[in-house]
Amino acid sequence: NVSSIEELDAARRSGADGIGLFRTEVLFLRAHDLPSEEAQYQVYAAAVRAMQGRPVIVRTLDLGGDKPVAAVPLPPEANPFLGYRGVRAYVEHQDIVRAQLRAIVRASAVGPVQLLVPMVSSIEEVLWVQEPVAHVQTELAAHEVPFDRDMPIGIMLFIIGCIGICM
Repeated sequence: NVSSIEELDAARRSGADGIGLFRTEVLFLRAHDLPSEEAQYQVYAAAVRAMQGRPVIVRTLDLGGDKPVAAVPLPPEANPFLGYRGVRAYVEHQDIVRAQLRAIVRASAVGPVQLLVPMVSSIEEVLWVQEPVAHVQTELAAHEVPFDRDMPIGIMLFIIGCIGICM
């Protein structure tokens, strides 16, 4: 698990077979403004290059809980670790999600990328995520932007009292 290019280099030098979780929220936490699609693409593509053909699982933005993003105000909650966070915040922040998905899908042309969606608690959330991914892929294909058409999509399953990863 990594959250920066520097950590990727150390993982590769230590013999990692891949990156099980690239935490993208760090890009959002470090800045006062939201990172652009291009800025995100540059980081994700550099991560994929650094792993030299080994898979990189990129987790989409996990807003909320212990990860407040200054540029994305979230409503206060009694228990922010279990409530409005991860995929549940995406519907109201579709412009952020779309830019991030475009950057991740574009980076899949550089090497093996797998997409991981955090804090999924229902089939409706899985179905909702599939639509913008498919839309981004269709859009990129129409503009002849290369990407891996078979990029795996997984979820970080959230059940009260349990968090697990399903690919």
